[in-house]
Amino acid sequence: MIRINLFPWRAAYRKKMRRIVFFSLIFLGLLGAIFMVQMNAHLNQRIKKGKEELALLRDQVLRLQAYEKVERQITMLEDWKSGRQKTLQMFLKFVNDIPEDIGVERIERQEGKWTIEGEAPSRAPIVEWVRILTRQPIFQAVHLSSLDTKNAAVFHFRIQAKSFETLRGQI
Repeated sequence: MIRINLFPWRAAYRKKMRRIVFFSLIFLGLLGAIFMVQMNAHLNQRIKKGKEELALLRDQVLRLQAYEKVERQITMLEDWKSGRQKTLQMFLKFVNDIPEDIGVERIERQEGKWTIEGEAPSRAPIVEWVRILTRQPIFQAVHLSSLDTKNAAVFHFRIQAKSFETLRGQI
């Protein structure tokens, strides 16, 4: 049947469309709310996971810092050990360089100053030993501070020297 009066038909159509739009908006609103709840839960889960990863990374950083500290201590001990070995080698060289004619009575070190006292049958070995000590890497400013004659066959000497500055902490 043909409708001549379109106004009631349009009114019914509009009412139907309003209901469709209204329910569509309610459906989209509910769908949006569900989406927002799901996104919120997902973001909370990611935040929780991020906090766990951050705590794990902080723990790893602390362990790495502890490892680096131990590594620095090992390096320091190795340096100290090699420095002590160098010092020992220098001291052994010092002892081995003492001429056979010289008898050392006392070796003393105070505040970076060395005093060596002893006896020799003549001046020549004493002077030669002062030259040898001058070439030693552990000494600087080596000088013969006193030379006395006990009798005609024995000279008593005192040699003084300063520790070399770069080795002061090791010697």
